[in-house]
Amino acid sequence: TYKIIQFWNKERQHKVINGNGEFESYDITGIPTIGQVKNGFKDGEWTGSPEYTGLKFTDLYKNGKFISGKIIDSTGRQLSYKMLINEGKPKKGFQEFQSHISNVLMKSQIVNATKLSGKIYFLFTVEKDGSLTNLKVLKGLYEKLDQEALNTLKNSGIWIPAKIRGIEIAKEHSLPIVITAFN
Repeated sequence: TYKIIQFWNKERQHKVINGNGEFESYDITGIPTIGQVKNGFKDGEWTGSPEYTGLKFTDLYKNGKFISGKIIDSTGRQLSYKMLINEGKPKKGFQEFQSHISNVLMKSQIVNATKLSGKIYFLFTVEKDGSLTNLKVLKGLYEKLDQEALNTLKNSGIWIPAKIRGIEIAKEHSLPIVITAFN
């Protein structure tokens, strides 16, 4: 959170004076927004409309903290949200997901045969429907082990997709998987 003390718009009009007034900026997703600033912080309704989408949103702030929002699509359908951004995550949570991956890989003949330990780094996309696509090994340990870990990740199930203002989006994720071989 930052404090807005003074602001001039592109027409060189002094819009925020001593922390109070109307502020125009780009939000965390790059969308132009406009709203009131009180004592240097966002306060009240902030509005925006991403170009070419037909969407219009209103976010409510109090003393710089996001409270809630609503978005309206081009058909007039309204959706309310309590978080600006929800990161995607495994349907049963990260703890269950990590436990599943660990259990599968601990039984791996490759892990037991090679006695390799370390991290394999993955990159993948969680689609709007929760499916995983574009899975890649960014940094591996051993080709056969990397492939087995990649297949385990592929078969790990559906995720809860990320959301921005209550709307599901496809989002890229990076993930390290720790491999520990027991002697």
